[in-house]
Amino acid sequence: MKANEKKFTRFLEGSDKHFIIPVYQRNYDWKKEHCKQLFDDLIDISKINRTHFFGSIVSIYNDDGDDLEYLIIDGQQRLTTLSLLLLVIYKIIDNNLLQTNVNKEKIKDEYLINKYEEDDKKIRLKPVKNDKNAFSALFENEDDYIEDSNITINFKYFYERVLKEEISIDKLFSAIKQLVIVDIELKNGEDDPQLIFESLNSTGLDLAEADKVRNFILMKENSSIQEKFYNKYWNKIEENTNYNVSDFIRDYLTIKERIIPNKNKVYFHFKKYITENINNIEDLLIDLLKFSTYYKKIINAKKNDNNISNVLHKINRLESIVTYPFIMEIFEDEKEKIISKDDVVDILNIIVIFVFRRLICEVPTNALNKIFMVMGREIKKYDNYKEYYLEIFKYYTQTIMIWYI
Repeated sequence: MKANEKKFTRFLEGSDKHFIIPVYQRNYDWKKEHCKQLFDDLIDISKINRTHFFGSIVSIYNDDGDDLEYLIIDGQQRLTTLSLLLLVIYKIIDNNLLQTNVNKEKIKDEYLINKYEEDDKKIRLKPVKNDKNAFSALFENEDDYIEDSNITINFKYFYERVLKEEISIDKLFSAIKQLVIVDIELKNGEDDPQLIFESLNSTGLDLAEADKVRNFILMKENSSIQEKFYNKYWNKIEENTNYNVSDFIRDYLTIKERIIPNKNKVYFHFKKYITENINNIEDLLIDLLKFSTYYKKIINAKKNDNNISNVLHKINRLESIVTYPFIMEIFEDEKEKIISKDDVVDILNIIVIFVFRRLICEVPTNALNKIFMVMGREIKKYDNYKEYYLEIFKYYTQTIMIWYI
């Protein structure tokens, strides 16, 4: 590992450099308020005319190919945001909207593109997922912009601020050149990016629990496997859960471990679960994808769609999310042909009655958490549960109703 203090613009320079955001990274999510703070800081920097520390950028350096590739482990938000601002400066100069002595071609060729590459490889920064398309579109005509992307929204914010001339382009560009980073370069195959990532996260990197899980699953794989796992499994899991992957994984772990993880410690429970139980990551992803289809059926249930969906809609109206682990488990049991679709409908209807009575009797939610956490296990304690699943469930819920309600 090498760490050097470096001007941000020096970090960008190099005709054959490319900055790759790996698929395990989260989307670009800086908002206007973050961009406003950065722009205001640059105005202040221009007044005092001295260097300003802009954090660290952690990357894995890879020079096995024709180009110098830097896989960005930490710093993608800042790197992407400043690239947007540099692109704004270039476009405003190129369109002759403001007078300046800044050389637009220098900005384009030293910081934004590699002019010697083919068209689809020219742009140096390669964001992740849909961000890549949004960023690439900004180099084309405005009709091609992807309007609902944070990339485009922040680009337009900077565009408007620069045109207001609160600061001249010359002074703005000079201020950008005063930004200093710590360039932390990991050696491919020697340094462990996961350990670096966890260290950074412990000091305040604001990631969702699902972001940490995704990084843990994908980070140690080579880039081709990362792409495969992300496109074949993880992206579908995100879509199935309406991008609420953290809660889904919490429910998944509840089924597997019969313990409900703290919402802020899902990643650490997941890491422990993998370490102790999983030998093949792809098998895990296959299982996660399967359970995410059950989760999708629950959260997207619509009234009068079908019998199962209709009852699920009632459960969601009761806001009984504590039932989700057990409901996913019964969908799995149906898939394994242990119970029928009619059994599933009967079980779900009993859950509706059970939850409704809990609301009327004001039974604490934490009691329900524990009930549904172990319900599947309690049913399967009986040797003949495959033949009498529904009857055992009814007996169990009736007993619980008498005890708690």
